Parts: sequence; structure tokens; C-alpha cells
Amino acid sequence: MYSEIIKYLQNNNYKPYQDYYSTIDLWIKLWKGKTDFHKYKVVYDDVEYDKEMYSLGMPKRIAEDWASICWSEKDKIASSSTNQKYLEKELEKLKFYKNLSIGIEKSAYSGTCAAILRVKNATLLKNELKVNKFTEFDLVWVNASQITPLRVEHGKIIDCAFGSEIRIQDKKAYYIEIHELVKRKDAKYEEYESYRIKNIYIDEKGNEIQKDNVLKEYYTNSNIPLFSILTTPVDNPIKEANGLGIAIYGNAIDQIYAVDIAFHNFVMDFYLGGKKMMYNKNLTYRDKNGKVIYPDDVSKQQFQIVGDPMENVNEKSLITEYNPDLRVEDNTNGLQFFLDLLSFKCGLGTKYYRFNGDGSIVTATQYLGERADLTINAKKYRENVDEFVKNICRGILLLGRLLFKENVNEKDNIEVVNTDGFLISEEDLKQQYLNEIAAGLRQPYEYRVKFFGEDEETAKKMIDGVETKEV
Repeated sequence: MYSEIIKYLQNNNYKPYQDYYSTIDLWIKLWKGKTDFHKYKVVYDDVEYDKEMYSLGMPKRIAEDWASICWSEKDKIASSSTNQKYLEKELEKLKFYKNLSIGIEKSAYSGTCAAILRVKNATLLKNELKVNKFTEFDLVWVNASQITPLRVEHGKIIDCAFGSEIRIQDKKAYYIEIHELVKRKDAKYEEYESYRIKNIYIDEKGNEIQKDNVLKEYYTNSNIPLFSILTTPVDNPIKEANGLGIAIYGNAIDQIYAVDIAFHNFVMDFYLGGKKMMYNKNLTYRDKNGKVIYPDDVSKQQFQIVGDPMENVNEKSLITEYNPDLRVEDNTNGLQFFLDLLSFKCGLGTKYYRFNGDGSIVTATQYLGERADLTINAKKYRENVDEFVKNICRGILLLGRLLFKENVNEKDNIEVVNTDGFLISEEDLKQQYLNEIAAGLRQPYEYRVKFFGEDEETAKKMIDGVETKEV
């Protein structure tokens, strides 16, 4: 988080944690490519030169792979018939399914992702938002560096501030959006909970900037937040995290560096391992500018022997070859060993990144069938993703009802349907649902919603008087 935003929050009676963001910055730098660790110096002829290690860029790849594991564009979202069409229409406008994978990647590399629901192109009349034909939803995705928890209960972020750097009249400024759950009273003086949202703009000195046509503060009159938080399924050991998650590779920094050391050594072996030809000075000459010319650089075939007697000159004394050992097998084994450690530390199992001798790579689907540890971790992550998606949908339905006067209900059941059987086969999932229905843990209509893609109302009608059977 920007220090200017942290300072503003501190000056306005909030108590954000600041130290944790240096750790988040390290994770983000690793995801981008390189950190200070990858810089080193060499000395030639008493002159010092800055150099940079080669890197395999595994943090980026790991975050991408977890996003692919946790979500497929084939997956679906199902709700009641009154909600379904509206949800599908708005999610399509927001390019939700495409952006969700990017959001999961943000959570993987920074520990946390937030999706913030906003309304754009609305009209501000008498300090109240009014929609028009141009008004539509906007869903903003941010990583942990832009999220500041303000109140956390049992690990869940209740109040939160989101910050970003912007330009106002070509000057740097900051936008802060604060979501707080507060107590209010209705017309009958009965107490209820509502989110209060503040829109604040500050300059580089922390002074507030007044902006026209921006609602500085408003209440949603609902305890459903207009933001959703996704964290990795890893308990964060860092005390100062305050509700934020840990990068999926946050406990594997040493292994990331080890992979890059092994990769750098491998590349340098090739870089320095080319054949070296060493010529006797008798086979070289200097041009008029003093530049040394070697026999392979010109078509010249006749050279004059100077210095040694002819009887002491032989082929070995004129030209010597040096062919360094590239140590390909040793480097390959070392790099694979450190990749196995890194894969293990990131919850992917020990052999997720395995390169076969024929140049092919074991696919995630093949590997999932072989390694139960990855499947277990993936299910935990997917559970977090499902809850993240449901909260976004509830926010869309809430604003759809309040602002756009749509006939929708944010309290209706929402199901996130995994259709490709990537984490668990469809047959196993069907049996799990049947067992839970038999135990009274689920309602029979949920089976049809999950596997037939029906909305809740249709499923209830179809199940009425019909025994649920596996198909």
C-alpha cells in the first residue's frame, strides 16, 4: 500500500498495519521476474561491472498454474430463476469468467485478491445516486498491495480500504475507497447493520481533494459487502498480516532462489562452454590499425614463422583446442531436484514440473490423477474461489435490486458448478451429493441445480414427487 494512503488512514483514526507490505512487495517482484538477489558484481582488470543472474521465472508460472487448476471457463454459476438471467447478463458484460483467472493469479502471487464492485456513469442528484441508460457495473480487481484491512474478525476482513494511484490535472494523487460495516436505525428505531462506503481523494501531502459528481459517502442498507476477498488456502504465519493471505510461494523463497542459481549455472556452462581456439602468435598478425587478425578471419594461407626455429614448431604448438565439459546431465539433475522441492513447497506435489527425456512435459491433468496431495490442496483453494465468486454475485444482485430496481434477491442460494471434473470426477461428485442428500445435509433439488444446470425454481418443480437418481 502507498505510504501516503497509510499515513492518511493513520491520521483519521484508523490503525492499518504497514510493515507487511514490504513482504508483499518482494512477492510481487518475484512474480514480475527478478529481485536484488539476482544482481551481482564481477571484476575485470580492476574494473567492477554489474551483472544479473538468469532466472527461470517460476513464481509467475506457479501463479498461472494455480489459476488454471482452480478455475475453468467451462464452470458455471447457478441461482434461482429470478436471478439467473440477470446474473448471466451482468457477468458477461464484466467479462467475469476471463478476469476471474487473473484474479486468482493475483491472490496466488500476492497472497490476496479483492474484487470491488462499483457503479459507473450514474447521476448524482441531491447527494444520491440515480441510474440512467448509461449506468453499468464496474468490477475492479486488485492485489494485496492495494488492500488495507481495517477490521478483522476470526480471520475474515469486515472493514477494508482500497487504494490506488491516479492523476488529477496531470498531478499525482491517490484514491481511497473505504468500506465499513456500521450500525444504523430504521424508521422504527430498530437497529440494523449497513455498509458505509467512502470515496476519498488526496494529494501527495495527504490533503483531501474535492471532486464534483462523486458521492463522498453513502450507505447500502445491507450487511452484504460490495467487495469480495480471495486468499490462498494457506494459514499465514506472519503476525502482521491482519487478515491478508500469504503468497502461494511465500514459504518457498529459498527454493525459488535455489532454482534460479541452478538455472543460472546451467546457462553459464553453455555460455562459457564454447570451443576455445588458442593460436600461436606466429599465426597472427596486426593490421595497420593494430588490430590482431587471426588466420580463420581471413583467406590468408601463408604465414611467416618468427622467433622459434622451424624444428621446434609443430601442429600442437601452433593451434590448441579447448573443449569444456558442459555437465548437461549434472545440471539437469540439479535443476530438476530444486524444481521438485519448489513444487512441493507450493502445494503442487514433488513432481509437478517434470520434464521427460523426450522433451515432453507431464500435464496437470495427468499429474492430478497420480498425486493426491495436489488434489487436496486444489480443493481447498477452489473452496475459497467458490466463496469469492458467490460474494461477488451477491453484490451484483444487491445493487441490481437497490439501484436498478431489478426483480432479484441477493439472499437466494448461489451454486458454483465445477463442470469439467478437474479436481474431482463428476461421478464421484454425484455420489457425494447423493450421500449428503441421504444424510439430510443437502436438499434433493440441489442435485439438479449442480448437475443439470437448472435454476433453483425449476429444479424444485422437477424434484417434486420424483426420486433423485444418479444418471
